[in-house]
Amino acid sequence: AASEVGATWKAARLLFQPLTPLYQPLIQDDVAGLLRLISSLQNEVTPDSKKGWYYKDDAGEIQGPYPPAWMNKWCQQGYFDDDAEVRFGEEGAMFKLSQMFPDPSSAFLINCMTDSSGVKEACEKV
Repeated sequence: AASEVGATWKAARLLFQPLTPLYQPLIQDDVAGLLRLISSLQNEVTPDSKKGWYYKDDAGEIQGPYPPAWMNKWCQQGYFDDDAEVRFGEEGAMFKLSQMFPDPSSAFLINCMTDSSGVKEACEKV
C-alpha cells in the first residue's frame, strides 16, 4: 500500500508540476499535501458565491459554505472528529479531516496559506 501511495504521489507531482510555484505552500511530500491541493483546485472552479468549506453532518447532509476561520475555530472547539468528511468548494471529493490536516491547529486554513498579502482577511473570507 505504501508503494501505491508513493507512485500516486509521483504521478500527481508530474501532473501538477506547472502549478507548483503557485501552490508551493500547500504541497508537501505527503498525502495530506496532495489532498489540500486537490481541494484548493476544487474551490477555484466553484462560483464565488459558493466558495468555501463544506462538511457532511451527522445526518449525512452537506453543510456550507463556511469561511476557513470559522471551520478552524469549530475544529479547535471540538465540533469535528478526525473522521469528519470535508471539502473545499461546492462540488468534488470529500476527504476525512485527519487525512487533509494531520495537525488540527491548521485545519481549514488553506486560504491563509496561499494569501501572502492579507492573512487575516483571507482566513475570514471565502
